[in-house]
Amino acid sequence: MHRCLLISEVVVNIAQEILHDDFRWEKPTAWDSLAKLAQTCRMFSEPSLNLLWRAQASLIPLLRTMPADLWRMDDGILILDRPIKSTDWSRFQTYASRIHYLDRDSDEALHFPIDLCLSPEYLKALVFAKPSNVASFCPRMHCLNWDSLMEVNSEMAFECMPLFMGAATQEVTFSLDGLRTAGLSLAQSILYNFPGLRCITIQSDRRTNKPAVEDALTELVSHGMDLREVSVPNSPLPQPVAEHLAGFEHLQRLTVMVDERILSTQASGFRALKYLKVSSKTFRAIPSLVQMLISPLETAMFQVCDGVLEPQELARTFEMMKLHSLHPHLRSIRVSAFRSRVEPRGAVIGENVLQHLLVFSNLSDIRLYTTAPMELSNTIVQEMASAWPQLSLLILSEVGCFQGSSITLAGLIPLFCLPRINSISIAIGDSTIDPDATLAFSQTQEGTLRWLNLQDSIIDEIGPVAALLSKFAPNLEYIHSWNKTATDNARVDPQSAKEYRRRWTEVARLVPVIAAVRQEERAAVLAAVAS
Repeated sequence: MHRCLLISEVVVNIAQEILHDDFRWEKPTAWDSLAKLAQTCRMFSEPSLNLLWRAQASLIPLLRTMPADLWRMDDGILILDRPIKSTDWSRFQTYASRIHYLDRDSDEALHFPIDLCLSPEYLKALVFAKPSNVASFCPRMHCLNWDSLMEVNSEMAFECMPLFMGAATQEVTFSLDGLRTAGLSLAQSILYNFPGLRCITIQSDRRTNKPAVEDALTELVSHGMDLREVSVPNSPLPQPVAEHLAGFEHLQRLTVMVDERILSTQASGFRALKYLKVSSKTFRAIPSLVQMLISPLETAMFQVCDGVLEPQELARTFEMMKLHSLHPHLRSIRVSAFRSRVEPRGAVIGENVLQHLLVFSNLSDIRLYTTAPMELSNTIVQEMASAWPQLSLLILSEVGCFQGSSITLAGLIPLFCLPRINSISIAIGDSTIDPDATLAFSQTQEGTLRWLNLQDSIIDEIGPVAALLSKFAPNLEYIHSWNKTATDNARVDPQSAKEYRRRWTEVARLVPVIAAVRQEERAAVLAAVAS
C-alpha cells in the first residue's frame, strides 16, 4: 500500500508539475505561473519560491534583492553606491539560501536579457560586509559555474567565489586566467577546502601556460582522489597532472587537451573511466594518453581542430584503444578533425585504420568526421556489420571519398540488415546493381534505416537503385548527397553534382512507394494462399 502524501508534499508536487508541464510543451508561462502561486499564501509560496530560485543564470537578480539605494548602474556595470549595512541582508539571505545551481549555461536556469555586468569591487564589498554568522551565501549550492558569471576574470572576483560554495557543492567551474599568487593559492586549495566536490572544470586560455599556473593545477588535483569528473579542455594537460588523474579510483569522466609533453609518461590507471574526450593539435599526442588507460571505457571522443591529421597516427590511436581499454564496454567512438590539413599530402584513411575497432563488439555509435578521404571496400563493410551487431549510427566522413571508394551499393546491404541501424553516412564508388550480389540476403521487412548520406556517390539509374533500397531499407526517409564540400573535394562541376543530388532525392521519394507496393503484393499472395 502506498504512503499517503502530506499536504506540504502535495503542494510541492503541484509546483513541480507547473514547471515541468510548461517546459514539456515549450510554454513560456511556467515562471509566471509559479510567481503568481508564490503570492497566494505561505503554503504555496515556499515551494514556488524554491523552484523559482533553484537555478539562476546570473548573480544580478540576487543582488537586486538588496535595497535599491545600495547600488547604481554606471555604463552597464552594477556599482556599489554606499556601504553595506547589517539591515541590507535579510532579503538577500532569504533568496540566496534557495539557490542550488548558479550557471549561465544551465538549461534549468531562468534566462532573460540582463544588460548589466557585475564589478569585482561590488563582490569584494559583499565579502567584507557579510554577517559574521554566515559561512556561505548559498549553503545549498550544488553546481557553481563561476566562469560563466564573470564578464572578465579577475583575482578580486575569484577570491569571492568560495563564499558562494558550501558543504553541498559538488560541481564547480572556474578559470585560472588573470590569477596571480593569491588567486592561484586559493585555486590549488579548493578541493582541500571543499572535500564534497565531485566534478571540477578548469577553464584556461591555451596560451596561459605559465609554470605558476601549471604548479597550481598540479597541487589542486593532488587533493582530488574523490573526484568523479575532471575537465581541463582549453590548455594542454601537464604530465604531472595526468599522472595524478591516472591514480584516481573514482574518476569516471575526463575531458582534456594534450600536447607532445605527455609523450614521456609511463603512468597507467584510470580504472573507473567511462567517458574520455581528448583534443589536440595532432593525433600524435593522443595515443600516449590512451595507452595510460586500464578502463571500462564506454565513450571515447578525439578531436583535432585547426591542426594536422595523419592517418597513421589515427590508426595508432585506435590500436592503443584496442590494447588498453576493455573491449565489451565501448559503445561510442567519435573522431573530429575539422579544418585540419592531411599529412603526408594525399594520404587516405584505409581499412587498416578501422580494423583496430572491430574487437569492440558492442559499438553502437561510430562517427568519424575527417578531412582525409577514405578508401574502403565491400570486405570491410561486411566485417563491420559482423563485428558491430548493435550498430545504430555510422558516420564515415561527410565530405566524400574523392571518388576513391570501391564500395558498391549492394555492398551496403549487410549494414542495412542490422537490427538497430538508423543512420549511415558513407560514400560508394558504384551504384550499379548486380543481381547476384543480393541473392545471399533475405528481404528486410522491418528495416530500421531512416537516414542515409551518400556524400559524393555517383548514380546513373534511379529505378534499380530505388528498388534495391525499398527491399533492404524500406523505411528510409532521407538521402543526402553532394553538399558543397563533397562537390569541391570530388572536383565535379556544380551542374553534374546538382543532377546527382536530384537523382538521389528522387530515389528517396520512390523507396517508400515501392516498399508499399511490395507490402501489398505480399499481403495479396498470403491472402490467396490462405483461401
